Amino acid sequence: ALTMGPYQWPLVEAIEQYREADLSFLTSSEQDAKALAETKGQATRFINAQGDVYQAYSFQNRGESGKMIEWLQKAAVLNPNDELFREAFDSLRKEAFELAKTGQIAGAAALCRQMIDILPKDAKSHYNLATMLKRSGDLDGAMRHYQEAVRYDPNYVLAIFNVAEIAAGKGSAREAQSQYRRALQINPDFIPAINNLASLMALHPDPMIRNLPEAVRLAERGCKLTQYQDPILLDTLAAVYAASGRYAEAKTLAAQGLDIANAKGNTSLADRIRRRLETYQNR
Repeated sequence: ALTMGPYQWPLVEAIEQYREADLSFLTSSEQDAKALAETKGQATRFINAQGDVYQAYSFQNRGESGKMIEWLQKAAVLNPNDELFREAFDSLRKEAFELAKTGQIAGAAALCRQMIDILPKDAKSHYNLATMLKRSGDLDGAMRHYQEAVRYDPNYVLAIFNVAEIAAGKGSAREAQSQYRRALQINPDFIPAINNLASLMALHPDPMIRNLPEAVRLAERGCKLTQYQDPILLDTLAAVYAASGRYAEAKTLAAQGLDIANAKGNTSLADRIRRRLETYQNR
């Protein structure tokens, strides 16, 4: 006897629902006919999109990931907002996260690339791929995809921040400064950008970048936002004060940051703060 797979039954149901909703006999004017034709065309696209998703699931069950991606691409063209499509797409994102959590960075990156093949303008997929590439040491590739994420979502603060961070690491201080400022224009309370911009403007030798008054303002704001309990921000404010010649305050803040870092068991941060504290004490 002819049997149907588990992912074919919902498709049949969807087709039957559409057939029952065929209202072509109601056409009463040319304008109504045109509107109805558009509605029917949209309904057909939506139903076909769901059918493509079911096909993708069937190929996934067979372990044919390439075919699965092809069918999801077809569904994305027809109706990228379809609930079933989004569910399938999000399942790929979750799978990539699980791979990354277990250290399978190459596998996670490959999956992110497949997601970009399905939805080329999906900012999150570009961001996630960039993060995988950054972890694996491919900073050029990471920068490219962080920039793509910002291209498709101009207010993507995390992506903008990472563009700034990579630029700073490559010595492009002016680009980093510009991107940190951009991130703070979108979210003035974004602590990582506050911290990094304050540090950059306090410690960089270029007079076009160095701005101690603004660095002090930013670092103090960051510490207030975190109630003077973040050892990284305390370390940054101490460094900013020291760069401004305020060594007594720098010593106090560095000592406070050192105590918190030790209490949290962050030995690498504690060692860094300790070395800076020693330089403040020698002044």
